Amino acid sequence: MNVEELKTILKSLNVPDQWYAINDGLKADALILYENYKCWELFYYSERGDRLDHKVFETEEEACLYLLERIKTQASFLKR
Repeated sequence: MNVEELKTILKSLNVPDQWYAINDGLKADALILYENYKCWELFYYSERGDRLDHKVFETEEEACLYLLERIKTQASFLKR
């Protein structure tokens, strides 16, 4: 899975855009996923500007799968 596929899946699951940002800068109170040179980084960016629960992945696929699963487990209203 790549970021374009992930975005398509998130849209099909009706995940609100304000819950995440993928290679799209910082967004308060959202999960941020971005490519940083040779790795992928994921963290929650709080309203106070804190980066919480920071994870680093070697591949785009690992990062995308992790983000998708994290959103699915945190959002009970999503279609399964």
